[in-house]
Amino acid sequence: MYIEDVNKATDCALKLSCHDPATKALYDYDVNLMTDKTLRAKVNIFMNQKNIRHYIIIDDFEYDRKIIDFEFHSVECSLILTLKSGKIYRWEDVAVSSVNIGGTTVMSITSSKSVMPYDRRNYPRFPVEIEGEVKWTVSKSEKCVVKDISQEGIGILIENTDAPHHKGQPATVTWTETADFDNSGKDSTRTMSVNANVIRRQTLTDGKIIIGMEIGKKSPETKEYIDWISLNKGLV
Repeated sequence: MYIEDVNKATDCALKLSCHDPATKALYDYDVNLMTDKTLRAKVNIFMNQKNIRHYIIIDDFEYDRKIIDFEFHSVECSLILTLKSGKIYRWEDVAVSSVNIGGTTVMSITSSKSVMPYDRRNYPRFPVEIEGEVKWTVSKSEKCVVKDISQEGIGILIENTDAPHHKGQPATVTWTETADFDNSGKDSTRTMSVNANVIRRQTLTDGKIIIGMEIGKKSPETKEYIDWISLNKGLV
């Protein structure tokens, strides 16, 4: 997916994340695709004349040039597209610049790179990174590292063993975490357990295996845990 494919997205939200090394500022801006079809057509002609292929045009948005100045500073920017389904895409190293068309200034975002989904699940993933255990229904338990969790799935890391972790294989993943779950200022310990089925696997260069699993019916404790982690930890 190249950046111009954003124009085909529906029911989406766009956010521009900017870091200006000159001023040390770090800001996020909500931006919108240009809706003026006539003006957009003129911009398309201008971009084609400049031989610029991968771009989108956004409506002008308010920003303080004393803090972020796209024209004169080397501003590091990324564009984040969130679909209605919750799936997230992210373009790194995008360039933001103004385009003057017949006296009207519009903002363009360009990137020559294609992008893979920032989150391949339908729901955002949140990091866990804690040791646990996976019990395969037709094999013994083995150690794992719980890497991340979402409302519908969980990712684990295991050693390369003979365990039957092919697609569709059911298992139970268990781990224990100590944290301030109720924001009382005091840590407590909880043991989490989810039943899940393998949907994808990837062997890493060091021989270890990343396994993506779809969570089955969630217990109230699991739902509460995912709600807590979504508020207290950033996206993967």
